[in-house]
Amino acid sequence: MDARLTPAFLKRNELNNLHKLRARGPTLQAHLDYQQRLADKQDPEISKNWFNAMKNVMEEIDQTFGGFSSYILSHYPLASGTGISLPTQSGGHACLLEDSDFTRYFLIWADVTSFQLGTTWIPSPYLQPFPFPPDAAPFNLVILDGHPLRTHTSGKNVHLIGDRLIISSLVLGLFCVAPGGTIILKLSMPDRKVTAQIIYMLDMLAEDIRTWKPVNIHATRSTFYVIAKNIGGGKEAWRYEEYLKRLKELWEELMFGGDQGWGRMLESDDLNFIVTQHGMKSYVDRYNKLCKHIWEVEAASLAQWHEARRNGF
Repeated sequence: MDARLTPAFLKRNELNNLHKLRARGPTLQAHLDYQQRLADKQDPEISKNWFNAMKNVMEEIDQTFGGFSSYILSHYPLASGTGISLPTQSGGHACLLEDSDFTRYFLIWADVTSFQLGTTWIPSPYLQPFPFPPDAAPFNLVILDGHPLRTHTSGKNVHLIGDRLIISSLVLGLFCVAPGGTIILKLSMPDRKVTAQIIYMLDMLAEDIRTWKPVNIHATRSTFYVIAKNIGGGKEAWRYEEYLKRLKELWEELMFGGDQGWGRMLESDDLNFIVTQHGMKSYVDRYNKLCKHIWEVEAASLAQWHEARRNGF
């Protein structure tokens, strides 16, 4: 599902400029596709470079939040955590954490979308039990940074997997985060309706929400991060249980709905239980403020990229 917010909702010079830069021929798309293939590859050297770049990403976001697992463990000696990563045999990346980190870190090799994330138990050989018991201690910081790998799907149904991944991640994140905790979530394209609805939900649940677009590896891409602090302290935090239940129901539809029961992609009204586009009219100024720098950074980076191409680089 790639429904966009209507032009009447987002009348921004920054966004209009970005659309013009994105539309400059096939060369840019070829460059972005190449970047995607690099991100998907299991090459050890590329993985190591990506691992180090991820540390820098979280340093850019805010050092007070720590960073990805390695950064957090190295900077906070009393911290411990759990991670979920796609197995290498399914196309995932090797774990590059130091051996000493595993005294405080438990890694679950699994496909995030394959857990029992619905409202009830679903008898399916393709699903595995929920990774955390109901009485498990919640996490003060939850980082949701997954993206669909074309190596996992052989390039097929990557958008279907992407839809399942974002909803699965939200179910896990909302279940696991402690009251007063922080969620860091990677999203893409703020002008997409689903992106706007997810940001709205986090803004209603959290006391404070920020967006950030790291420039070291995300500059020319549409991806960015949302940092939601003090979950449960927002003005509509009372909707937490409703949001979680509806997301679980949506996960069931994405996994086992559709005409043949094999699942389906997100549809334009699937997240209307959070807020409709009409309902977001009163949120438009707030949303544009959150997204303005994202569009500015991407537009400036794309302009520099096009200039470099013209100069033969």
